[in-house]
Amino acid sequence: MPEQLEIGFETKPQTVRTFRDRPWWETRERTPPARCSECGRPTNTYHRKISSSMGWKVVRLHRLALADPGRFFHVSEFDVMGGRGESGTLSVFGLVEERANLEIRKKTSGFWRLTPAGEAFVRLETALPKYAILRYRSEVIGFAGPAIGLREVLGKHGRFDYRELLQSPLPDLIR
Repeated sequence: MPEQLEIGFETKPQTVRTFRDRPWWETRERTPPARCSECGRPTNTYHRKISSSMGWKVVRLHRLALADPGRFFHVSEFDVMGGRGESGTLSVFGLVEERANLEIRKKTSGFWRLTPAGEAFVRLETALPKYAILRYRSEVIGFAGPAIGLREVLGKHGRFDYRELLQSPLPDLIR
C-alpha cells in the first residue's frame, strides 16, 4: 500500500523502501526553492547521483585495496581525474568511509577506503538508488529513483568499460 510521504513541500503517494535507514522513494520529486521563515536560510533539497567518474574511483579504490586490504588511501592516490569533492557523495551512498581527521586546521583527512557495501557494489552484487536527496550541510533526507548498478554508472555515454577497468594495470586506468 503506498504511503503519503512529504518530500520537501509536495506530498505524493509512493511505495517506499529503505536504504541506509532512510526512505527510498520510487521517483525523484523536485521542490521549489524556499527559505526558512525564521532564519532566512535556504531550505532547498539537492539531488546527487553517482557519476561515471565516481564509479571509476570506486573501482580504483577496490583495485588499490586488493594490494593493501584495510588501508585508507589518500584522495590523490585514487582520484587522478581531479574531482576531489566526489568522495563525500560516495560516502552518502555508503560506498566509502573517511579516516578520522586528527588535524584541526583541515576540514577532512582526505583518506578514504571502500566499505563492505562499496566492495559489493564493485563486485556487482548490489545496486543503489539513483539519487541521494540532501539538504543544507549535506544532511541526507532520503534516496530516490530506480536501482542502478556499477555497470549502469560506468556505461553512461560509453565512457568506461567495467571489464576493462578491472583488468587494466592500475596506472593505465584512464583511457
